[in-house]
Amino acid sequence: MRKRSVLGTLFIIFLTVGESLGQSSNQPLYLDPIRVEVPAITTDKEVQFDYNIVYVRAPRFGDDKGSKWAEIAHPALMDAGADLMLLHPDGKEELLVSGGEDGAIADPMVSFDGEWVFFSHVQGLKGTSQHGPPPRGGADIFKIHVPSRRIVRLTTQQFTPNTGAAKWSNDFVSREEGKTSLGYGVLNMGPCPLSGGKLVFTSTRNAFIPPNGYPYFTSQLFVMDDDGGNVEHIGHLNIAGALHPSVLKDGRVLFSSLESQGLRSSILWGIWSIHPDGTNWGPFVSALLAGGGAPDAFHFQTQLSDGSVIVERYYNQNNSGFGGYYKIPPQTPDGYAAFGPAEANDIRNPPLRSGRFENGKGKFTRIPFSPHGIESLTRFANFGEGLADRSIREKKNSPAVGKFTHPSGAPDNHLLTVYSPGPVNHQNGLQRPAVDGGL
Repeated sequence: MRKRSVLGTLFIIFLTVGESLGQSSNQPLYLDPIRVEVPAITTDKEVQFDYNIVYVRAPRFGDDKGSKWAEIAHPALMDAGADLMLLHPDGKEELLVSGGEDGAIADPMVSFDGEWVFFSHVQGLKGTSQHGPPPRGGADIFKIHVPSRRIVRLTTQQFTPNTGAAKWSNDFVSREEGKTSLGYGVLNMGPCPLSGGKLVFTSTRNAFIPPNGYPYFTSQLFVMDDDGGNVEHIGHLNIAGALHPSVLKDGRVLFSSLESQGLRSSILWGIWSIHPDGTNWGPFVSALLAGGGAPDAFHFQTQLSDGSVIVERYYNQNNSGFGGYYKIPPQTPDGYAAFGPAEANDIRNPPLRSGRFENGKGKFTRIPFSPHGIESLTRFANFGEGLADRSIREKKNSPAVGKFTHPSGAPDNHLLTVYSPGPVNHQNGLQRPAVDGGL
């Protein structure tokens, strides 16, 4: 079984990652129409798989009303009613866990033996806004034994701040005269199984406040037994924020980090690695993108069967966490530097395509400190701010090519992902359709 979140109608197809397609220096033209129709999993004869898929089914309210979708600034803000679902190879679906009228399921992750699914249940979502504070009910981590449907709660809103730093209200959430309160519950999210019967996850239980006032809270990395015992804080440097850890074959844990080479900025999100015991902290994809203003964020990552790592890049203001993917080799060959130079336009940082212009020329960008061997995987999709490109050049009413989010590795080097065929951006004050399907 594999996981990841989906809003709206679910379609599943597979992107088999095969030979590397490099970027050409002579800028070829990309003139042909791009096929954007996603066939249903039950009718696409090219799709062959023999395993169940776990995903989150979240509500969608049509084209004229926005949907709250978790992303780096607001990872706990979703629309209530998101459920944990089980999809069988024949296309049949089962409800595993209901999010409820005031809650939502998030961050599902399958155990190594395929028997359990770990997930976070967010509570108190009614009345929250897209850019408001986190929910008062907080979030806790559970696991469900899929064969028996038995659910086990692993965290219990435990609050462990430095008691000498403040005089906290009785429940740390509600206001009390002369006392400090957060206004939201503890957020335990992003569970990921580790070897040896452990889990890595993020939590706000230490009540750190982001040094630059954004986002609302600071999640830090923790490890615990997969039955909820022996919680240990490993992310002592996460004083700005850490999100969605995932484990690699070599035992390293990748996570999205607001610690930008020590800058602790309010908006620069990169991908870092750490060992489960809290040692060997190091960069994987730099957050220091070229340009100013509000740069794109690196968030959500997964590893494929061949060891390659898929990392998502998206504009972090109004794309609801949708963008495109880079593919990075599993390791750096001997004799090569792990990263390119700090100067983005240095030729040692390869050009990466993300879409095309109306005349058919590709849209290319170079990123500082490019990981060795990086390439663009979703070359037809633009990663940054703005509506998705059109599938037929110079035809404004042609379908948009869409954007991507929440990648997940699967057997046979398949990549499962959420895909939106729509523009995915604010337009005329409205949030465009967040997602119509999954890839």
